[in-house]
Amino acid sequence: MDMPDIVAGVMEEVRQMPPLAVRSLPRSRPRESQKSKLAHFGLAACLTFCLFQFGIFEHLGNGLTEATQHLSTRMEHIFKEGNP
Repeated sequence: MDMPDIVAGVMEEVRQMPPLAVRSLPRSRPRESQKSKLAHFGLAACLTFCLFQFGIFEHLGNGLTEATQHLSTRMEHIFKEGNP
């Protein structure tokens, strides 16, 4: 089954589109952008503080250590015994 050639039609549509400068959305005002940045940085700082305060990183590290030890023990058993 032959595939229809749609390239010419698509390219014609692209040529008829207005230039990018006309199509682009207006940029936000710099003042709103600065407020948004400040709010995001503040939120990130609060979340980081809470994660450290509740010991999330410590628990995550302990969990990874336990998982690594379990995997290591299991791999040693597989290599010594030869069965999973």
